[in-house]
Amino acid sequence: MNSLTDKDIKALQPKDHHYRVALGDGLFLWISSSGKKSWQYRYHVHSNNIRKEKIYTIGDFQQINLSHARELHATLRKEVLQGIDIQAVKVEKKKSYNTSQENTMQITSTQPTARRKFLTNMTQVMGGIGGIFALIPFLSSMSPSERAKSAGAPIEIDVSSLQPGAYKVVEWRGKPVWVVRRTKKMIEDTLEDDEVLRDPQSVEEHQPTYTQNKYRSINPEYLVLLGVCTHLGCSPLYKPSPKSKELGLDWTGGFFCPCHGSKFDLSGRVHKGVPAPYNLEVPPYYFASDTRIIVGEDGENA
Repeated sequence: MNSLTDKDIKALQPKDHHYRVALGDGLFLWISSSGKKSWQYRYHVHSNNIRKEKIYTIGDFQQINLSHARELHATLRKEVLQGIDIQAVKVEKKKSYNTSQENTMQITSTQPTARRKFLTNMTQVMGGIGGIFALIPFLSSMSPSERAKSAGAPIEIDVSSLQPGAYKVVEWRGKPVWVVRRTKKMIEDTLEDDEVLRDPQSVEEHQPTYTQNKYRSINPEYLVLLGVCTHLGCSPLYKPSPKSKELGLDWTGGFFCPCHGSKFDLSGRVHKGVPAPYNLEVPPYYFASDTRIIVGEDGENA
């Protein structure tokens, strides 16, 4: 659906139920049974080690075209990657605004009529000043909080106890990071080019340049990925066993997203003909030692 145009969107007809049209990275168009169309962004937050899905309404299609929606989505996605819960921020701003409006109405309605004009003028002046102060928490919300900065800091992963074929999950920037220790057979079976893969050469920039190889890693033995499906942000499952009854006899092992059926090989490269538009993302990382991986910044390998 990445080739969708404003004309295509206008042509979309309502159904007897609400439905969504995905545009990638959690952005989608929500179409109600009455025909109303609005832009929404599905993202995830982590709280107390629990992954929660949230929906943020960007706006109505009548006021926001496709190009503008993509720009707003890109800005919101950056904030989410910084650890900011954009929906919670939006709710707090709305509460603060409503409270301010109620207080203003109460003050104005209790004044004597003789002083109404004077107080109206004063309210306008103070309202302007209040508007400036109201911008302070708004502008503060545009900068990452200390917690958000902490969430975006590099993390260290110890893989000394990770057995061949196994994987572990850690959290970085509110997202799951997978580290897979590939077996010798997994490494030997990784093809430079495979007709079932959409981008086998990793031409599209979803990994650092130093992992732009068939293994998509610095060391072929260890694969480091963000465990987030590139379709709608779900978390795929690790399915290393080939010829799976669930995934077919042609399955060679990899990652499977049960939400909409997207498949990725053991290098995180996306299969053709699935909803996910591109390969799983490789975060910046480097090896501090043979068994210590630093995720969140480039090392000497860059």
